Amino acid sequence: MNDRARTVLFLVSAAAVAAVLIEGIAGLSPFGTHQTAYAAMLLRVAVLERHVLNVATAVNFDYRGFDTLGEEFILFTSIAGVLIIFSELRGGKTLYPEPMDGPADRGRTAAIRAFATGLAAFVAAMGMNVALHTSITPGGGFQGGAIFGSAVVCIYLGAGYAALDRTAKKSLLDTLEALGAAAFALIGVATAFLSGAFLKNSLPLGAAGSIPSGGTIFAINAAVFVEVGCGFALLLLLYLHQTCKTEEEQR
Repeated sequence: MNDRARTVLFLVSAAAVAAVLIEGIAGLSPFGTHQTAYAAMLLRVAVLERHVLNVATAVNFDYRGFDTLGEEFILFTSIAGVLIIFSELRGGKTLYPEPMDGPADRGRTAAIRAFATGLAAFVAAMGMNVALHTSITPGGGFQGGAIFGSAVVCIYLGAGYAALDRTAKKSLLDTLEALGAAAFALIGVATAFLSGAFLKNSLPLGAAGSIPSGGTIFAINAAVFVEVGCGFALLLLLYLHQTCKTEEEQR
């Protein structure tokens, strides 16, 4: 297919997608004026039944927890695919940082490196905070994990790839990501044995408004945070890994 044919195909496809989006957006009710029966029911019963003030969390990790399990494994599979592709690209070749990776070449003073280290710690703490308070405020394992994983970028920008490679170990991140994904599924299996239903809330609910509330919701959210946080960190590490050169490219 030549360039002109690809352009025509893109324009036709883009026009079709745009028409569908415009039709869908035009049919939306004004913000805050529409509430389905499902939403109204959850707002009435979620806090009483699950002791979780953030109803979205109750929906994600309890009422439709099986769907969330599928979404988590979509992310897990995607990262595994990237890992396989990048492994094929590099093979067993020795990698070297780019020539401009040194602190002096990039103007990284001690102050810049200290700021980047502090920023990485702050971003990681913020991610954990967002995930930890999921039962009380908006957020959760997915959001907190994404923030936590982005801390590796701060290390790279402030200290370079060599420091990142020493700090973020690919094998450890890979293992933790797999354990986080497996923990979600294993919680479902355990609840099936305890209650007879997969992912049925089977732990003490705790007090509404407290951090460890929601029963199995808290445990599932923790598993999701580990999987997403380590998955994002691993993904960013793999992308930054591609800035290195092989021995052949160095010559």
